[in-house]
Amino acid sequence: MAQRKKRYLLALVLLLAAGLALMLVYASRKQGYHVDELYTYELTNYPGGFYALQDGYLDTWQEGSLFASALHPDHAFDYAIPWNNQKIDVHPPLYYCVVYTFECLFPGLPLPWAGLLPNFLCILGATFALYWAARRMTGRFWVSWVAAAVFLLNVGTQGMAVFTRMYALLMLETVLLVLAHLTLYRQLLARQTPRWVFLGLAAATFAGALTQYFFLVFCFFFCGLFGLWLLCTRRWKTAACYVVAEFGGLGLAYLAFPTMKQHIFSGSRGQQALGSFFDLSTLSDWAASVGRVLNLLGAQFGGAVLWALLVLLAAALLWKAGCRPRGMGLFACMLAAAGLFYIIAIDKAAPFEADRYYVLLYGPLILAAALVLARLARLYPRWEPLMALVVLVPVLAAHLTVGNDYLYTQYAGRAPALADTASLPAVVLNKAGYDVAPDLFLPEFAQREAVYQAHCGDEAESLADAVASRDLSGGFVLYGYIYDAGELLDLAESVLDIRSATLLTDVARCPVYYITLAE
Repeated sequence: MAQRKKRYLLALVLLLAAGLALMLVYASRKQGYHVDELYTYELTNYPGGFYALQDGYLDTWQEGSLFASALHPDHAFDYAIPWNNQKIDVHPPLYYCVVYTFECLFPGLPLPWAGLLPNFLCILGATFALYWAARRMTGRFWVSWVAAAVFLLNVGTQGMAVFTRMYALLMLETVLLVLAHLTLYRQLLARQTPRWVFLGLAAATFAGALTQYFFLVFCFFFCGLFGLWLLCTRRWKTAACYVVAEFGGLGLAYLAFPTMKQHIFSGSRGQQALGSFFDLSTLSDWAASVGRVLNLLGAQFGGAVLWALLVLLAAALLWKAGCRPRGMGLFACMLAAAGLFYIIAIDKAAPFEADRYYVLLYGPLILAAALVLARLARLYPRWEPLMALVVLVPVLAAHLTVGNDYLYTQYAGRAPALADTASLPAVVLNKAGYDVAPDLFLPEFAQREAVYQAHCGDEAESLADAVASRDLSGGFVLYGYIYDAGELLDLAESVLDIRSATLLTDVARCPVYYITLAE
């Protein structure tokens, strides 16, 4: 028995090490950022929120130190900065406080590592929690190990590991919420009196509500199904305690961050989501979009069609063997149903078809699938190794067939192209329609002597003012976000007396010219 436990522990440690190694490989291949990742650093570190929205920023030369202060904290452990910044943004503040903590603990740690370290820890912690939940749910080590491997090694989870946003933390909190529910469910089936588990439920709900509001949508469906089960089985006292725990956690989150009410119901994102959800004119598009989302998510595990066939085959075998949704099977059905309802609702409210909006479901759905695999393994024990391969091979193959979309390898040539002019002053023209869009180039701005960002409007006037208000005899670089390279050059030549203009890069829909002016 002791030797078996050691082998099991070694297998689990090796899995976590393999997952960490894969995360490090992907992190080393990351070539650029989504603009939201730069918003993460800016809203974590810069007092007052978005610097581009502050009075006096646009149409004025700003020193490069301003942008450097948005990437690294100037004030250590002053949590009022990230907390208050989220009051003017659209997300709750917990994840930003986590990133801020790591930046303060490891000052000087370069991008992207300050944001990736908490992601790595969250995903490894979620993997262990999922393994623990699967072991409690199925009673079989290798089934639980395979479930943890699928969760950790799929390309979607690995994408969240290298994406500096709150989704890795959200995955951890969702798994912990499910684990707390599973603990309560097992205690009730064993006729034990639950006590401390209600604190776990409240804590998971509290943390999730302060991380991403999509968490509340999953809670609505999963907790609603679980509460309905409590009522149907006449567990009145437990149901009352459960309501107190869940709404208590949500209430504490609201007391800690009252702005969430405004975010959800009257903020720009909240109104957009509610308007989209209740827009009945898009029902036909909605159904097609749900299909595309299912294909997108299925591809990260080897293919939606493949898994649909495997699920149908497994259901037929289990039904034929007399397995019915009772006991743990009913709990797995709650997870699967909540996941399906979540996909349908989120795709209607936020029809962007982005995998990151759905990754919180990976833990619950993999747990539900783990119970199916465990029951098949009991029916066909000799085929358990083959079933493990059937599950794992498509998941690993997806790294080759789908790939990690969060590496932004299309930006690979941008940094070398700008290396020789990295410290020169820059004039930034922006046709994106909103002033914070050029934050995508925040790491580049932080290296420059100074940056002049024009307002969205009369770019020609702003360009002339930029050149007139600073000595640029040593040359400067001209950014044109959402510009065509020829269009940007024509604008510059119509305004300035140019001696030479060299196109350095046209990556990221932003041509950059090195310009020298005539004497």
